[in-house]
Amino acid sequence: MMAYNGKILYKACIRPVMINAAPAWGYAANMHIRKIQIALNKAIRRITHVPRYVRITPNHRELGLETIRDCMVKQAQAFYQTTADQSNPLIEPWVNTA
Repeated sequence: MMAYNGKILYKACIRPVMINAAPAWGYAANMHIRKIQIALNKAIRRITHVPRYVRITPNHRELGLETIRDCMVKQAQAFYQTTADQSNPLIEPWVNTA
């Protein structure tokens, strides 16, 4: 599979499943987030047919992919921003007004 097609497959199918609960995973220990990143790295290797002995970092840069930590931070910030803009009285006690 070509790298471009693999990137689309990764961004459309695999990553959304892994970052679905990004706001909740933001409080997970680094060890657990590292395990998620390892699983995603394995998926990227299979999609792009990169051997195990090649470092995954250049592959991330070449494909223009973020690490799971960066992606989770971006998702969580977007989630909390939209939550702060809501006028729902049920969630007002949990919204940070500072």
